[in-house]
Amino acid sequence: MNRHTTPVFSTQHRLLGCGPADSAGLLGFFLAVLCLLAGDALRAATISTTGGSFDLGSTATWAGGVIPGAGDTANFINAGTYTASNGSSFSFDGMTFNNNASIEISPTTGNAITINLGPGGISGTTSNISRLGSTNNLVTLALGANDQTWSVASGNTGANITGTARVELTSAAQTWLRGDNGGFTGTWKVNGSQLYVSEGDGKYGGVGVRMELLNGGALRMGGIGGAFTYGRGTVELVGDGSILVSQPGAAINTTVTTSQPISGSGDLSLRVVGSRTDAKSILNLAGAYTHTGDTLVQGAANSSQPFTVSLTSAGSMTFTIGANGVNNAILDASGAGFNDLTLDGTFLFDRSGPSIAEGNSWTIVGSGFDSLTYGPNFAVSGFTEQTPGLWTLTDADTTWSFNESTGNLAIVAVPEPSALLLAFAGFGLLNWRSRRNRRRASVR
Repeated sequence: MNRHTTPVFSTQHRLLGCGPADSAGLLGFFLAVLCLLAGDALRAATISTTGGSFDLGSTATWAGGVIPGAGDTANFINAGTYTASNGSSFSFDGMTFNNNASIEISPTTGNAITINLGPGGISGTTSNISRLGSTNNLVTLALGANDQTWSVASGNTGANITGTARVELTSAAQTWLRGDNGGFTGTWKVNGSQLYVSEGDGKYGGVGVRMELLNGGALRMGGIGGAFTYGRGTVELVGDGSILVSQPGAAINTTVTTSQPISGSGDLSLRVVGSRTDAKSILNLAGAYTHTGDTLVQGAANSSQPFTVSLTSAGSMTFTIGANGVNNAILDASGAGFNDLTLDGTFLFDRSGPSIAEGNSWTIVGSGFDSLTYGPNFAVSGFTEQTPGLWTLTDADTTWSFNESTGNLAIVAVPEPSALLLAFAGFGLLNWRSRRNRRRASVR
């Protein structure tokens, strides 16, 4: 049987007599008037629970019959199921969860609550806000425009998240989104943390949702086996970031296809989470990848099954070409030789700032892959395939080539300065003769 423990308010809530410990008499009357005028500005309560099971939405359960409001902080201390009445709506400035505490509601059809969360965000050792016994729930976590930080050692929520806030995830562990978050059009700032979506698109948010990755922040996908597609939102590498393909607990192959465009300046690592040797992990890249850092195929540290990465026919990668040998590239970074790479999309070379000299070259596709295949739809934008696997472009008398067998881009021909001078001299002579002939014609 669950132990019922009444949540209590800290002494801040009793400031000027506001709250359950109201003063009596004339002083109490004046203090009550002040509280009424000041409203939530004087409340600033911390609502603490110590475990058990009770109803968040019932006035009978909160000390003094007070329902938490804007400016209050909820501190869920110990393990327990904290439920709420159907239709309840309440506000917290922030919430702290410890010792496996959670907010859950009964799975009864039609049961629904709304939690309005302010800029205090979520912190603690655990965080679980969901419908009891189901990942498809009727709990709405309304963030509004309140930018906030979530920092929990392990977090997951089946709540339906709404709002336009920028939510910064700072824990090294994952935050698992399981609700219908189509009403969230803000930004997930994944700072050294993992944003985990196991079941596809709408879990990230609605159209226009953004993800920012920095300090190794990762988007984790898959995890329950099968094939899943992700295309919602855009991704910016504010720093280095990762896409993680999560292996399931059973021997089931996982195929993740993502078309989210990725931009920014950091490196993008492609990794597998898990060490199963009896299941394959496949990552299909179907978006536009314009980031200026490297794309590093790392795979799984302890798997004898290859990690297959494919740039699909719908995908494209842009490489920024600088001084001789300076550019971003797609590289095998595992050191184990278990990675397979298929290139069936389009390469684009940003040649706005390269060093022009014959013999200069840039490694675009690195060596070390267990298997490297160029598909039938592979193309180099603006280049022509002169012979199978050799792409060339002549631009202002400079000839560029990309060789599939080496993975290198190179300058193979540049006009000699003397040839250029002769060309300019010849053009000048022809121009002078043309003008002279026109003058003779006019005299006649």
